[in-house]
Amino acid sequence: MYQIASLVAGNIGQDIGASVKRTRRNIILYCIAGLLFLTAYVSLVVSITAHVAATQGLVGASLVVAAAALVVAVVILAILQLLKYYEKKKQRDSNAARTLALTAVLALAPTLIRRRGLLATAAVAALTLYASGAFKQSVNRDKQEE
Repeated sequence: MYQIASLVAGNIGQDIGASVKRTRRNIILYCIAGLLFLTAYVSLVVSITAHVAATQGLVGASLVVAAAALVVAVVILAILQLLKYYEKKKQRDSNAARTLALTAVLALAPTLIRRRGLLATAAVAALTLYASGAFKQSVNRDKQEE
């Protein structure tokens, strides 16, 4: 039995080590890609500014690029607010379903206890404990988000 446990522990350790190496490699590569994208973005903004500056002057070009960036930022913030709203709505619906399930379990508990004995009592207790823990966690998350 101990040999099996040591083999499992060894495999878990190797999997974790490989996972850490992959994660570290991916982080480094994503950082490099991010820097290259940032360089491309800055080059694009400079070239657009230079192109617009040929027709409207340097100040006009700077204002056009700044206004475009501001519009894009406002659109992104609006999208994020919509996503946040839908996520909260989905969570409220999920919380309502959990509350309904908890109520159903608690309503059926006396009947199950009388008919099935100790096993049903243990199952109802476990379900109630799980549901109440999930409900408490969701209530705490709701309070933290507000």
